[in-house]
Amino acid sequence: MKNLSITLAGRKDDPYFFQCKAALSFIKAKDPYVSSTELAFFETEWEQYLHQLQKTHGGFFLGHQSSPLVFLNDSEYIGGAAEFLTFADDRYDYRDAADFASYVRSCDEALRKVYENPYRKYCYMDVRLGKRVPVTVVFELYCDVAPATCHNFIELCKGFTDHKDRKVGYDGSKLHRVVPQVFVQGGKIKKGSSVYGKEFADESFSVKHDTVGTLGMAKRANLSNTNEVQFYVTLTAPLSFMDKKYVAFGRVVQGFRVFRRIEELKGRPNQKPDKKCKIVECGEYDYDLMKPHIEALEKEEREELEKLKENPESDEESDKEKDKKKDKKKDKKKKKKDKKKKKHKKHDSSNEEEPPQEDKATTEKDIEGDKKETEVKETPKNDAEEELNELFKQLEEVKDGMENIKLLFAIISKYLSHFPLLNKFATEKFNAIDSNKNNMLSLDELARYFNKNFRERGLPQLGTRQALILMARYDRDRNGTISRKEFIPYIIDFFKLIRQSLILEYADMKARALVENYRNETQWSAKGIAEVNMLLLNPRDFYVKLRKSTLAIVNPIPEEFDLDQMTSICSNFCKIYGLPEVPKEEIGAIIEDSCVTDKENAFNQGDLRIVAVAVVNIAIGILSLLKR
Repeated sequence: MKNLSITLAGRKDDPYFFQCKAALSFIKAKDPYVSSTELAFFETEWEQYLHQLQKTHGGFFLGHQSSPLVFLNDSEYIGGAAEFLTFADDRYDYRDAADFASYVRSCDEALRKVYENPYRKYCYMDVRLGKRVPVTVVFELYCDVAPATCHNFIELCKGFTDHKDRKVGYDGSKLHRVVPQVFVQGGKIKKGSSVYGKEFADESFSVKHDTVGTLGMAKRANLSNTNEVQFYVTLTAPLSFMDKKYVAFGRVVQGFRVFRRIEELKGRPNQKPDKKCKIVECGEYDYDLMKPHIEALEKEEREELEKLKENPESDEESDKEKDKKKDKKKDKKKKKKDKKKKKHKKHDSSNEEEPPQEDKATTEKDIEGDKKETEVKETPKNDAEEELNELFKQLEEVKDGMENIKLLFAIISKYLSHFPLLNKFATEKFNAIDSNKNNMLSLDELARYFNKNFRERGLPQLGTRQALILMARYDRDRNGTISRKEFIPYIIDFFKLIRQSLILEYADMKARALVENYRNETQWSAKGIAEVNMLLLNPRDFYVKLRKSTLAIVNPIPEEFDLDQMTSICSNFCKIYGLPEVPKEEIGAIIEDSCVTDKENAFNQGDLRIVAVAVVNIAIGILSLLKR
């Protein structure tokens, strides 16, 4: 007698799969020549497995969609649950005497065991597409691979209160971007950020994008270590170009069908779906608590689908009604604008027709007075601009390195603290580079310009590579250009990068000047130097540690710091990592050199970060010089 191989494949949440399992166990017990393979999948895995079988075998497999699927000897198609039970009855006299409810219980028990996995956690989102019944999406999170990323996602699903007492979370946010056959993106929150602060580092690239429904963190301008709140769910696999670039930390295990529906929507040029895709509820997933909720929604969904089958035009009609309403609103707005324009025209014409009757002498005097006033208004004295020009004059005369850096700190701070100066500077630069006069700049052209010409008037130079990385953040259309509107925020970040390079130069000079004071002392250990260097490479981690150090000195953290608080916080940070403690008078000098504020003895959190980076770099510089 020939050996027979039976393959049973199906979904983990399908009771019919467990009904077929019982039949297969009976067949194996009755016939010793039967071998079996049982494959249980989550929704996304099932979809991918079916697609692969259909691609490989074709034939009857092409028409099969539902769970389970049974075939013999790796290729002979049997069918679904009904066909397999008929096969078992005809060949092995199998009679299914069990109550179907027992298979439902078996299914529940198996799923409960899956969701009790200690190395995984689960979250859910109820996603509503337009006005349709919400679909519950369940995510499995790989806490053993990327615990910090998973924790951030869980907290955003649950919702948390940030340091500004704002409620932050995915509840009420939208799935705002769809790239068909690639991914759906969501989590765009207007206010608030990640549970760790604004951004956090890439934790692990060990999970590949080789399965449909992979969950990962989106990034800002595809830059590394810029994970925050936005996430994506893949629609196809494999997507090898995303491996080692984006942190994948989970997958969809239930409700993936809603992402397929979103993919089918008509997209706009900005990849925004033409229907609202809203997260109406979300949180941490508990199987027993959520089961009644999911069953109720699925029942409503089935009823809705039956109605749509009976009357498929109803959904199209509702879309047409929405479009009509939008058109009506637009027409109303246009009419209101036209009315306002007409009123203004009438008002102006009435003023022209009946001018006030006055003596010529008095009117001429008034006009002359108005002219003088307008002349004064057109050329106002700008104290900030005069101060800036004075700083540039001093910069041309000064040759000492330390004094040069101090003046550059003052110039950059002046630009960053006075928007009119910054705007003027940005406008001049943009007009100088915009050769085509189309309000768009080529990234290559811009990088070359700054690489060659930015040292004019003594400003430090930023490398071409750094300039290109920075510009990539503002290249939203990925076409190698940035617009005039994006140029000012680009310049702000540009100045901040230059200031960071200045801090390193400044710290090196200060360390060389101070090292003799520490030559005979050996009370500091260098054990923390490697950790601090790693922190400095990742600004987000550095600021988190600095925040903890700040809370040890001042709790709660104030909006403004005085000189004593700033020096105490920086000294405490050095103590924590076993670094040389920079004298308070030196920290005061650093504050004076690097922070330009309008208020006396009042500094914000941004000033604290600048000073802390400088102090820590000085301490590291002292240690490295002592080792030589």
